[in-house]
Amino acid sequence: DHSRDFNIDPILFHDEKVILLGPSFYEREAPPLPHYSASSSDLQDASLWNMKAGRFGQSNPLGINVLDSPNVMSIRTFELSCSVVEMHVAANSHPYGLVFGDFRIEIPSENTYKLFHHEKAITDGNLPFALVADVLHSYVFRSDTLHLKIYIDGLLLSQLDNTDSNRGCIGYYALKGDLVVGHTQVSLGTTITAFDSLSYTLPAHVEGKKDFYLAVPATGRCILHSSVKTKTHAMKVVLDNELRQLEPLASGYDLFLKKGVRKITVDDGSDYSAETIVVHKRIQAGYYQKNISPKGSYGKYLLGNENMSSFELKAEFKRNQMGKDGAFGVIFRTTNSAEGGEGKDRVLGINFFIGYGFHITATKFVLSKHRYDSNVLVQIPSDLYLSQDISVRITGIGPYFEVFVNDSSDPIIAYHDEDPLLFGRCGIRFSSCLIDRAAIDITCLD
Repeated sequence: DHSRDFNIDPILFHDEKVILLGPSFYEREAPPLPHYSASSSDLQDASLWNMKAGRFGQSNPLGINVLDSPNVMSIRTFELSCSVVEMHVAANSHPYGLVFGDFRIEIPSENTYKLFHHEKAITDGNLPFALVADVLHSYVFRSDTLHLKIYIDGLLLSQLDNTDSNRGCIGYYALKGDLVVGHTQVSLGTTITAFDSLSYTLPAHVEGKKDFYLAVPATGRCILHSSVKTKTHAMKVVLDNELRQLEPLASGYDLFLKKGVRKITVDDGSDYSAETIVVHKRIQAGYYQKNISPKGSYGKYLLGNENMSSFELKAEFKRNQMGKDGAFGVIFRTTNSAEGGEGKDRVLGINFFIGYGFHITATKFVLSKHRYDSNVLVQIPSDLYLSQDISVRITGIGPYFEVFVNDSSDPIIAYHDEDPLLFGRCGIRFSSCLIDRAAIDITCLD
């Protein structure tokens, strides 16, 4: 399956040890979104956690389409000394648990936790906030030469003295319960902090009016997106128990967040209902431009900021030759890209990204959505004479996209995505096609 060439677990050879780092050694979301399911009675036996197999493709509360792949191991190993392990996990039900080396966290209910070391209970208690089912929450285990620290949604749950027996040994993490994993990451080094190693603000997917929590890595302006269809008025939210009125942007709402764990409640009044919420960093409106002379017949080139939301994209192509199944065009709202593949081989990982694509073939225009695969949203016949220079213009405002080709005054495609990807970079992408030159201009409208 050439669309999943980079769905691999990196392996590190370090100090005569072989360390399996898991699917997100780099700071990005793990490609698969595994769904682990097991009976609650298994939570009593930590030894089972290391070898339990999960399965993709089952229904999950975030509405994310995941691929079917059996026998996925829930164990990942790492060097216990000087490491940070991060997980973003949504639980379909309670209880559930997570293992970090010899430590185990059990979540019997939304508001309670238990912490074990070598099967011995260390502490238990109530959380100051609820770990709501079907919502992604952040779990961080940090180990350095002095302490072992465990965080839930940024809250320091426990700090223990590191022992000589822990230093330099190989640890592991594992999960147990009816869970959906949105992100896992292992980082090595003494300078990493729990928040600094997060590469993005934790998304929160919420149905209706609920409290939710964001582990915010840095103070700054963010954009709050919701499924509200009418954005002519301000949105009311309660932020850290203080009522705020958010002004609408081109897409979403302007929101200022301080570093730390922030509690947000959306005031879904009678005139609208916020069913889905996503928060990400806001960037200043900007302009990006790049001229490209691609080498080879496969590739993707990206530019801009990963937190771009509303945009206008213009691209010009001079095509040379195209194979039988060849295509060329642009991609946008793109995250988690392989950036062309390992060793700069642009054939590998050609479908390895999350985002949208608009591509031109010999016979049709295609608008597609990618989650490490390609799903066609719209395709229409094309009568372009492909030997000519071709220009493409796309505007994206929230879930709405319009596509123009050459000098067309009306969009050839106008599309509203009910489950939109709301931010990411833009670029060009081609397969089985030779491009003499390409130019791309991106204007961020937020």
